[in-house]
Amino acid sequence: MASIEAEIFESAASAWEVTTKVRLGKLPGAENFAGDFSGRVEKLGFRKLEITMEHAQRAGLLPGCSQRSFRPDADRSAAGRKPSDRQQ
Repeated sequence: MASIEAEIFESAASAWEVTTKVRLGKLPGAENFAGDFSGRVEKLGFRKLEITMEHAQRAGLLPGCSQRSFRPDADRSAAGRKPSDRQQ
């Protein structure tokens, strides 16, 4: 069987997401990783994906983004409900 190599990319958004989840307690045990995110991903051989403001702006204009995804209270509003009770 042939070996399949996949490139893994990381960006500032990746670091932001990981460190935020650590702060919120959603990634227990990842505190050291989050504390040295750049060093860790470099050692793992991840490639940097340079995201510019233009990239972010264009991504924000793509169709299909749910407004709910960007509401600060989205997690709290769904708390305590089963996935089947949530609106799709």
